[in-house]
Amino acid sequence: MRDAVGREAAPAFRPGTWLRKQDRARTDGKLTQQQTALLDALHRHAETVTG
Repeated sequence: MRDAVGREAAPAFRPGTWLRKQDRARTDGKLTQQQTALLDALHRHAETVTG
């Protein structure tokens, strides 16, 4: 599997775990407004891809 720039993807990267961690950071008020908007867009994209 390759990452976004064509390198071998990190085997330990788990998107679900990362998203949950970001959601916690948002709940704790640790994300900026822009980071929150990007996280929301990523969730919407994931929902459209997975159905």
